[in-house]
Amino acid sequence: MITAMLDLFIRHAHYLTYGLLLWLSVAHFVAAFQTSRADTARRSARFTVSLDRLLLVIPALLPTLFSIHMQRYLDFWHVVTRQAAASPPRTPKQPW
Repeated sequence: MITAMLDLFIRHAHYLTYGLLLWLSVAHFVAAFQTSRADTARRSARFTVSLDRLLLVIPALLPTLFSIHMQRYLDFWHVVTRQAAASPPRTPKQPW
């Protein structure tokens, strides 16, 4: 039962991660846009735009990498549990 609950949580946790990172990306984009407008005189606009785009792309990739990693873990876990259920119980060797 615990593994089923953990499996369900892991399979649906990426939606929460997507929402959180989307919200953070939008907040970061708004803050970066306001900062770049205010600091245009101090910094090069081309550097600011490229840095802002880079900082927006990195959080967008995190949920994808997280879900790929968790899916691989779940696939491995299901293979291990299926093999354990299919194999007969091991009997300990007799000491004599």
